[in-house]
Amino acid sequence: MAATVSMNVLLDDTGEGAPTLQHWANKGILRAEPDTDQQGRGRHRAFLAEPYFGERKWALIASALHRYRIPAGDIRKIIDALRQTVGSPEASAYDNSFPGVKFKGQERTFLSLPFGAALMPSKDSQDETLLFLSIDRSNSSSLGVFMHLTSYAWLKKNDPHRGSYHLDKLTEFLRAYPETFCLNLTRVFAPLRR
Repeated sequence: MAATVSMNVLLDDTGEGAPTLQHWANKGILRAEPDTDQQGRGRHRAFLAEPYFGERKWALIASALHRYRIPAGDIRKIIDALRQTVGSPEASAYDNSFPGVKFKGQERTFLSLPFGAALMPSKDSQDETLLFLSIDRSNSSSLGVFMHLTSYAWLKKNDPHRGSYHLDKLTEFLRAYPETFCLNLTRVFAPLRR
């Protein structure tokens, strides 16, 4: 059986109350193990603790978004988009190689790019991974979450001559999505490194 954690660990990580975390589990923001989910009184939910902190990382992101007063439905959209795109080595972003950057395997790619580096920073890293998010409520048929993920160290190491290009891309993102939230994932994930 995979390693799991109880709701108490998520409470300690996030500082949120039990009713909030239960609500997020009911809404699908947090995913309890199927054999422990909604089993009635006396049965406690268990959440995967791996790979790479499992549901603990999603609880921390949800908590950070909750502080912005983002509705639970939008938090779910954001978490779902992150799970599908960058949140684990199996995510779609790590299927394709990046031009000019050589990696061996999806897991190494994951750890070398900003999301993975925020989760598992190198011992002496001073880098910060920033996640810019915007939600488009005008199109109910799409996920409606737009993201820009960046890390200065990754840009400097992998694309040192195109810093202004990346700054231009971020500026374009902010112009296109003026109602943007920014999360410093390195700081959001800090409780995982205690």
